[in-house]
Amino acid sequence: MVFADTSFPKTIIPFRGYDPLIKKLLGFEFKSEARFSEKRDGSFKFKHSFNKWLAQKYSFRTTNLIINEEYQCITIDWDLCDGVHLATQSMNPQTRELEEEDPRVLYLVFLYRKKGEYKNANALHKLKQFINYLEQMPNCPIEDVILRATGIEQHNWNHLKELDYIPNEKATSIRLRKIYDRILGCVEYRCKDQDGIPYRKVKFKIGLPALLGAELH
Repeated sequence: MVFADTSFPKTIIPFRGYDPLIKKLLGFEFKSEARFSEKRDGSFKFKHSFNKWLAQKYSFRTTNLIINEEYQCITIDWDLCDGVHLATQSMNPQTRELEEEDPRVLYLVFLYRKKGEYKNANALHKLKQFINYLEQMPNCPIEDVILRATGIEQHNWNHLKELDYIPNEKATSIRLRKIYDRILGCVEYRCKDQDGIPYRKVKFKIGLPALLGAELH
């Protein structure tokens, strides 16, 4: 059965694995790209109950971000409204692979403001509302919510341009960590990312009531 939260856009990379000289002779040059599904909501069929819950409030598209010939990143891209988007994965933090059968960890991959949609909203407040909404889910299977405080200075983020995000030059790793720790209550997580740096664990407790608007300021 096809589910809204586990069906992602397919892609075929031409001449993958070919000798670079042959590709050059053929005039092929790889370019990163992002492929999106149609917009989806809670009316679809879901494999995972927590995504079904989230989709009652937030619409989404599944995304395949093709970074290079060997690596693709598939995520669920949630529309948090007012031009703020959040890409998430159900992940096994020990293997850093997708967890498709019984996910217990939600990985917040990328919070961003989208060109042409952004309406001067506070992205972190939107994220906090998203997390709080998940906390309200009855019998929520998610045990941990994690993220990386990775700033623009640490990696080449050119592939993220395919998401039409609005860059923020002030978003350094040090600054992001301080902001995440203060606003989201993040602490060091037991598992490390591909750079050997511990993920940050978001303060997350299921069964909490909805936040009042005043608590977000």
